[in-house]
Amino acid sequence: MISHFSYDHILAIEDLANGLDFVECPSHIPSASIAVKISDDSMLNSFDYGTYAYVELNSPLVLGDIGLFKYNGKMLLRTYTEKNRRPILKADNKDYSDIEVGYHDEFFIIGKVIQ
Repeated sequence: MISHFSYDHILAIEDLANGLDFVECPSHIPSASIAVKISDDSMLNSFDYGTYAYVELNSPLVLGDIGLFKYNGKMLLRTYTEKNRRPILKADNKDYSDIEVGYHDEFFIIGKVIQ
């Protein structure tokens, strides 16, 4: 049974419709829980298209951290900030508007991007 576990690999989510895969986890970020493939240019200063963001699940965020969020049914990588104690999600790319999370929005912090 032990041979069925890969302790130096983590789950990689590229496209949920086409199944899941595993990628090697860099040894300097052992607390990563999942790897999310970058599929747009919203965070282009932080991540290149087609690379992976390594996420630690259920990790608390502080202002300025990049997080993985579920916002109104969509999964997003954004920088976490606040305005009047309400969450604001900022993209690196200025072509994307800031998202001001409202009281009636579906909003979950999934984890903290650690690389």
